[in-house]
Amino acid sequence: MIESKPTIFISYRRSVGAFIARAVFENLRNSGFDVFMDIESMDSGKFDDMLMGQIASRDNFVLILTPGTLERCVEDEDWVRREIEHAIKTERNIVPLLMDSFRFETHDEILTGILSELPRYNSIRVPIDFFEEAMARLEKRFLVATVKRKSKITKSEQKFIDEQIAILDNEPTPTKDELSAEHYFGLGFSLQENGLLEQAIAEYNLAIKLKPDYRRAFYNRGLAYQQLGILDQAQTDYETTIEIEPSYAKGHHNLGLIHYANRNLELALDCINHAIELNDTLTLAYANRAKIHKDLGKLDNAEADLLHYEQVTGEKIILDARSELTQLDQTLPVEDEEHNKHHYLEAMATTRPLADRPANDELFKPHKAFGQFRDQGMVRSNNQDAVYSFLSIQDSLSDILNFGLFIVADGMGGHSEGEKASDMTISVIAQEILNRAYLPLLHGVDMNDVFSALSDIIIGAIQTANSRVRSDVADASSTATVAVLFNNYLYLGHVGDTRAYLIKDDSIEQISRDHSLVMRLMELGQITPEEAETHVQRNVLYRVIGQNENVEVDILTRLVPNARLLLCSDGLWDMLDDETIADVVRSEPHPQIACNKLVKMANNNGGKDNISVILIQTF
Repeated sequence: MIESKPTIFISYRRSVGAFIARAVFENLRNSGFDVFMDIESMDSGKFDDMLMGQIASRDNFVLILTPGTLERCVEDEDWVRREIEHAIKTERNIVPLLMDSFRFETHDEILTGILSELPRYNSIRVPIDFFEEAMARLEKRFLVATVKRKSKITKSEQKFIDEQIAILDNEPTPTKDELSAEHYFGLGFSLQENGLLEQAIAEYNLAIKLKPDYRRAFYNRGLAYQQLGILDQAQTDYETTIEIEPSYAKGHHNLGLIHYANRNLELALDCINHAIELNDTLTLAYANRAKIHKDLGKLDNAEADLLHYEQVTGEKIILDARSELTQLDQTLPVEDEEHNKHHYLEAMATTRPLADRPANDELFKPHKAFGQFRDQGMVRSNNQDAVYSFLSIQDSLSDILNFGLFIVADGMGGHSEGEKASDMTISVIAQEILNRAYLPLLHGVDMNDVFSALSDIIIGAIQTANSRVRSDVADASSTATVAVLFNNYLYLGHVGDTRAYLIKDDSIEQISRDHSLVMRLMELGQITPEEAETHVQRNVLYRVIGQNENVEVDILTRLVPNARLLLCSDGLWDMLDDETIADVVRSEPHPQIACNKLVKMANNNGGKDNISVILIQTF
């Protein structure tokens, strides 16, 4: 008897995971699995009678988690939340796929109720660089065919499934650039959901750079600019959105809002009319068109729009007297990317200052202290590590955000070549970032422009260092972990196995990813963490500065208030386990004292390599 293959349901957030979901779908389908996932054209009316049945009828529930996937799960009726809850209740084999920078620890406020069980399931980290290897591990170790089916698929449902699969089969295979672009889009989406608009724009910029026709990224960047009151940029992005996808009704709708804000009422009306022609279910479009009609003196049209809005939404609006139309709210709601979620702007006739800040004052307290220590260790004859720290705290009329730049580099090469490589690495990176990010602030460049360019600046600085080391220091290379802090917002660039940790009162999290052979083997499930500690190739790195003509840089953006950020070389983390490091950091109120103790303890444990550490306290 031939054993049947497992059946699979793929759950994902359409707005932030469409490319990776399609890549997973195609990979599993090509391997002969029976796979289903809902797609963009899925009729929402089929949700309860189709998708819930699909989940219950399939063995495995593969959940794709990217930055931004879970943000809307705080809403009880959110689609992804309901899918996860149903999979848990029907006891499916749940396999979370953790894309690159996704971490469960950052979603404690979202993972409530039955969703709190989600981190307990066996999950797989899926690096975009090693997607095929991760999929092989998923197929071999995580998919099962022994789950009792809780539902059966009818013939009519099977016909619908076949139609959906045919649509997906005709879609092109996502490229690596598309997968990377979606990763940055997800980061931006998550930041935007949390009100960090300038930082979200920076991530959308990276997504658009990789995929110049990325409609979602242009649309959401337009939303962010609109929410910041930067209307000319928002207009450009909405126009690009429409150019990429002329039938995208929400793009026309929001372009109409920009024209309305600029008091171009006829243009605004044309855009809203076109949006309704393309999608007559956009209820907000009717409410907004009513306001435009009112301002144009077309009260009969305004009343008809309001009546339609009331009938569809159930929201009561007094229509008896035309004078009541003048009492319409002076704010126009903006159509968001998913589920018609509303973002309300301030009065559209005015804009906020470009340098306006989020309301949360906790994001804007200074970094009070940092410490650093570099030591040769107990075995090495020279020190090939290099460290760099720069902290600027300005309190003046200019009101420049506090700026910090911190770098740890570990050089590799014979004799003194490793020292030269790490020294050149930190020098070049520091020059590039200070010249392109910090000094422009002093010369009056708008803070939002620096925010939006910072990820590109860090990547460019590391790539410039790569070229310099490659050309000027023969047979040598270096790692680099680069942290740029705008108050409590972190931009992290990383190559190699120097590390960055985020330490809080109750946790320590490694937020960088080692570019080492043993880490790759662990990610693929081929060795255990215990085996990695004694592996003969544990020091082999597959990505460093100065080795190849081009170097790929990991970029991470995080909000890090009320925490300590630790950068270190392998001379520290190889001698002390994570919890020991965290205990020392938590027990010492001053970062410099903590650095001194960590280095001393690493030496007491053998000091087998050079030891470098930088510790920054955020508030």
